[in-house]
Amino acid sequence: MEQFIRDWAPAVAALIGIAFAWRLGIAQNTWRTQQLEKEIAELKLQFAKEFSELKDRVKSLEAHRLSDVEILATIQTTLTQMSRLLTEIREELKTKADK
Repeated sequence: MEQFIRDWAPAVAALIGIAFAWRLGIAQNTWRTQQLEKEIAELKLQFAKEFSELKDRVKSLEAHRLSDVEILATIQTTLTQMSRLLTEIREELKTKADK
């Protein structure tokens, strides 16, 4: 019996180590997922704020009776800025997800 325990003790210890490592991996992935979901929610709020500001700018421009060209130029500039922001967000999330 003693020899049996000596023979199988390393295998049992390895299995226990694997189980702990697997469980730790699940916990880390869960934490990373939660962090990314939190960041996505914050970014959605920021994007909604930017979009609201864009609508306010359009209303302001319309109130001042600017030409359609000026309104479109302002919208295009704002959309370009928002596009850059989204690209930066995607790159940042991809970088964080790869870690």
